[in-house]
Amino acid sequence: MGEVLALRWQDIDLDDDCPTATICGTIVFVKGQGFSRQDRTKTDAGFRTVILPGFVVDVLWRRFNDRAHPARGQHSINAVFASRNDTWLSPYNVGRQWREVRNQAGLEWVTLHVFRKTVATVLDDAGKTKEASRQLGHASEEVTKAYYIAKPKLVPDVTDVLDALGPRPRSITEAILAEKSALARPIEGALCGSAVRQAVAVPPP
Repeated sequence: MGEVLALRWQDIDLDDDCPTATICGTIVFVKGQGFSRQDRTKTDAGFRTVILPGFVVDVLWRRFNDRAHPARGQHSINAVFASRNDTWLSPYNVGRQWREVRNQAGLEWVTLHVFRKTVATVLDDAGKTKEASRQLGHASEEVTKAYYIAKPKLVPDVTDVLDALGPRPRSITEAILAEKSALARPIEGALCGSAVRQAVAVPPP
């Protein structure tokens, strides 16, 4: 969440044919100062430019047009998501507000982390695991696969019951007899063919 809250309007290009957002900072808490923007991501892999989907572009355009511009001479942090006092938002306060909204909607299980996992899973389902890793700013695909991509649950082993629905397993003796029978068929066929050829070749007395 800190990466999103650290976005500035200069980090976003909505005019390009492929609108982008450059993730280049995060929100940190500084004792005695409160929350401020750190001009670097947590990791080197986190520093990235992502191409924005259409619905995100629409939201950002509306937010850009509705934003409150500072009075002349007044400094602005130019944050995409700023407080009423034009300060950086606290991730903790945003998290609290989200919990209130989701509880009212009956979606208690939807944490902010679920959004990241959903993106990773959807991209993985489309065969884009590598792209998912880069989209989320992970250093490797292994991190994405291990912690972000939803995996099917392993159901209990009930094969001992389900096997009763299949054909009865043959005993060792039955298997041996069946194999001998299969081997004998080509020999019998060859003998029959030989007898037919002899009968045709020998003229009647």
